[in-house]
Amino acid sequence: MSLIEAWDRQQELYIGGREARFDALLDAVDWHVERLATSEPVVVDLCCGPAAIGRRLLRRFPTARYIGVDIDPVLLELARRVTAEHPAAHLDIVECDVADPGWLERAPVGAVDVVCSSTALHWLSGSELDRTLAHAWRSLRPGGLLLNADHLGFDTLPAFTELARWVASRDAVAASVGGAPNWAQWWAAARTDETLRPLCERRDQVFPPPEPPAVADHDEGAAAAASIDRRPPLRGFVDAARRAGFGEVDTIWQRFDDRIVMAVKPEHGSR
Repeated sequence: MSLIEAWDRQQELYIGGREARFDALLDAVDWHVERLATSEPVVVDLCCGPAAIGRRLLRRFPTARYIGVDIDPVLLELARRVTAEHPAAHLDIVECDVADPGWLERAPVGAVDVVCSSTALHWLSGSELDRTLAHAWRSLRPGGLLLNADHLGFDTLPAFTELARWVASRDAVAASVGGAPNWAQWWAAARTDETLRPLCERRDQVFPPPEPPAVADHDEGAAAAASIDRRPPLRGFVDAARRAGFGEVDTIWQRFDDRIVMAVKPEHGSR
């Protein structure tokens, strides 16, 4: 199993129905492309990782322009590997913190059609999220879309949160039984790759290795259930998008607390 295949497998521990989520996100892109009557949409992927969205986007829209932005040197190397089969004119992999405006230098500011992200923006602090969404707003053309696929929890609804915890545990156990490696196992494998080993050392300077987990690695169900308590509520992201200047903001796809939130830049006016 390649590291890219193993990445997709380990992500199944944490995101049940991951391919359905990607399909729904790309359906929204498809709808927007049809509205624009273009065959060459410009899509920016924030915290792109190994270009999971990019691979699927370019399969569906071979003439799209994909710009992946991330600060993780290891995952960016994998992104470059998996997108190498596509013409260079159709993709750009940018090493930059998404809260830093530097990535805008590599994007057609004011002419991006879609800014998207998957399972990443919840890691940002409130001020980092505000800056990131402000950059996204600036990059988009009027009417452009922001699509955020992420776990966004239920606010003050304990029964709903408990249901999400139960589903996360069940999904993780099923993926583990099916042979999916966990996060620690995937990174251990990455460190055995000669090209990635020095990049892993660079990554350790950006993301210091975490303390040993409170829940044993082999208990994937318990670990996934515990992660529910770290999920920010939907309201926080919606409020941040509105502060950034987006008009319509709401959930367009949902599986328990896993959602795709779409925000639309108004056709007229400014923040």
